[in-house]
Amino acid sequence: RKALPDPGFKSQTEYVGPRDELEAELGRLWAEVLGLERVGIDDDFFSIGGNSILIIRLVSMIEKRLNFQVKISWIYTHATIRKLKIYLENKKPRELIHLLNHYNKNKKNIWMLHPGHAGTEVYQKLAGLLDNYYNCYAIDNYNYYNENSPINELKPLAEMYLKNIQDHSHYTCDEVTLLGWSLGGTIALEIAAALEKQGIKNIKVYSLDTIIVDEYLKNLNTQIESMIPLDERIKIRSKEMEKQGYDSEYIKKINTLVPIEEKISKQSLSAKLNKTKVILYKASQVKNSLNEIEQKYMQYIELLHANNVDKICQWLQIIHLQCHHYNILELYDSYIANDLIREILKQEYCDNFAA
Repeated sequence: RKALPDPGFKSQTEYVGPRDELEAELGRLWAEVLGLERVGIDDDFFSIGGNSILIIRLVSMIEKRLNFQVKISWIYTHATIRKLKIYLENKKPRELIHLLNHYNKNKKNIWMLHPGHAGTEVYQKLAGLLDNYYNCYAIDNYNYYNENSPINELKPLAEMYLKNIQDHSHYTCDEVTLLGWSLGGTIALEIAAALEKQGIKNIKVYSLDTIIVDEYLKNLNTQIESMIPLDERIKIRSKEMEKQGYDSEYIKKINTLVPIEEKISKQSLSAKLNKTKVILYKASQVKNSLNEIEQKYMQYIELLHANNVDKICQWLQIIHLQCHHYNILELYDSYIANDLIREILKQEYCDNFAA
């Protein structure tokens, strides 16, 4: 591997120059992010060296310099300047729900709730793996785009997300499938509670190491917050994100969510779930680079049978994974995707057998 030359990225299409100032400015931004001399309007972002970290940097630059509100998933689904420019000019600003892969009316819908301190870009690879089977809709982080009017309570946040889901043109109440990692799983469970209250019965939640806090965990949270001030916690988080290559503007904005989402994560569900089928993917390891109280917190969770999720739902399946809370998607996105696809194939087999 060391003997191989460094990869050189170049367009596989003939260079096509910008036709107007917006395309020209987008081209300059893409070239700056990718370290290229020029980028044509039909050059695919990923074919010329783009990746998920560079997308975040590109999105931050577009928002800062062009004053467009851009979602990370838009670069995946509109990966050339020509396509992105058309999309930007016709897109309604700040839509909460957007598609992470390609729509097909014959596929099932799955609604993916953002985790804490992040957006739904974390599900992009998973959505790609599910492209042939699910329309993967991202429910993006409301508080990320509405810092002047945040929602810091679990129930109203979930109710607002549910209203957006049910107002969506492709929503159907026949079957509702939700997915969420960490805090996203908690929000998904609260949405399920609201759906049950409406009388909807066919609900499924895929919960990625979601933790329902009990009194002991609340006490440990209080200890962590008193031992490590908010500014210091944010500084630690920023350093970790910088190491991963995240853009400084993105990190700054994500950090504004920390106190809001810490408050939401401590809140209890408004009702127990009686009809919803919950599949919990439980991380079985503890991350090493945590302080003493955080280690204690995660070790306690490690000993819990089902992260306390079993206390709030009647129908629960638990799948133990050899990972920690923070790398569950990185290591097991293919495994989780296969489980979701298997559910589709199993249902198709049952329907065919019944027919």
